[in-house]
Amino acid sequence: MAKKQPQTNGLAELKQQLKNKQPGGLYIFHGEEVFLLKHYLGQLRKQLVDPLMESFNSHRFNNENFSLQEFGDAVEAIPMMAEHTFVQVDEVDFFKFPEAERNKMGEFLADIPEWCTVVFTYETVEWKPDKRLKKLWDAVSKHGSIVEFPKQEQRDLVAWITRHFAAQKKRISTDLCVYLIDITGGTMTALAGEIDKICAYSGAEHIHRSDIDAVVEPVMEIEEIWAIEDARVESEAPLVTRLENHGQALGYDAQNNTFYCTLGMDAEDWPEISFTAKGEEGVSVAWIDDYTYDWCADAIRDGYPYQ
Repeated sequence: MAKKQPQTNGLAELKQQLKNKQPGGLYIFHGEEVFLLKHYLGQLRKQLVDPLMESFNSHRFNNENFSLQEFGDAVEAIPMMAEHTFVQVDEVDFFKFPEAERNKMGEFLADIPEWCTVVFTYETVEWKPDKRLKKLWDAVSKHGSIVEFPKQEQRDLVAWITRHFAAQKKRISTDLCVYLIDITGGTMTALAGEIDKICAYSGAEHIHRSDIDAVVEPVMEIEEIWAIEDARVESEAPLVTRLENHGQALGYDAQNNTFYCTLGMDAEDWPEISFTAKGEEGVSVAWIDDYTYDWCADAIRDGYPYQ
């Protein structure tokens, strides 16, 4: 009998299933952010596949070698000296199969054994199900989890870039993070490679724009980049120009629109920091990272700013 999965699906559900070590039976992975798609695909594989028995219990198909009969055999195969099997299918649009094959695929997807997890991935082929094909769509929507990996918001990317530079003992400003996003196109796959190149090139602790320009090939013409930066400057009037922590004003850098808060080294006190915005309502302040992480504490202890 196939594993039942809720109607409401997505990345949050996948994360919870991985956390609970209770993966579902059927997933559709698609979206522009291939870096995240591959990351979570790897997490599923790691949780389900024993490397010693991978050749027996892991099966992979693509649009060149896909056979419906072999796919069905792989799905129904009993695991060899393990609890799970894993079937990955890349870039196969089964909604475009002939009718007889669509019906057979629907039967397979509606009755995936408890021990098997099937993942369809779409990186270059668009995931565009034809919901008019009711039998096949019902098999996917009722028994599967459709997980989209969209391009990330700038705020999330800035935090992610900052963490990746920090992991290599480098520091980078928010402005340079945004600049790097602009010139690379802003996908995590592109950014990950460029971050490694920049860190390898720069011998300094602080990353400068000259380090980025020396090794990163922009995906846009320089005039386009300048236009984006000019538009951002014109539209980014400061929302708040004064913040207080328990009545004490925080240092404010007007040029970079950045507030600085001095933290004590007693980590137990840090979560109790509260902020009050002067002159504006509806303003919330959030840390972009957990500042109780060891590397954050080390940064503060060593006396340099942590954003």
